[in-house]
Amino acid sequence: MASHTAPYRQPAGDPSGALTKVVALFLGMLAYAQWVYPVTYQWRRVVTAVVVAVGLTVLGAAIDIPLAAAIAIAVLYPVGLLPLGFYLPEELRRMLRLVPALR
Repeated sequence: MASHTAPYRQPAGDPSGALTKVVALFLGMLAYAQWVYPVTYQWRRVVTAVVVAVGLTVLGAAIDIPLAAAIAIAVLYPVGLLPLGFYLPEELRRMLRLVPALR
């Protein structure tokens, strides 16, 4: 009975439009936030984190992996940042203190 009352919904369209809207929203929020409370961001680190996240997402989607492998890819995200010089020296020292096997 409820299926007759709900109108047929067509696909939303090209996903690049949604991505464009999200990026525009991000840039607008960033500009407003900088106007209200200026903060100097470490843009190289922000871009590195985004590129690695997108790369792992594309990898997971491209090879159509099961849930356990997807979780493994998510766990490897911090490891993927390591060779790209993402972490500051103090962050690396703290991570080494947290992992007893690497001391």
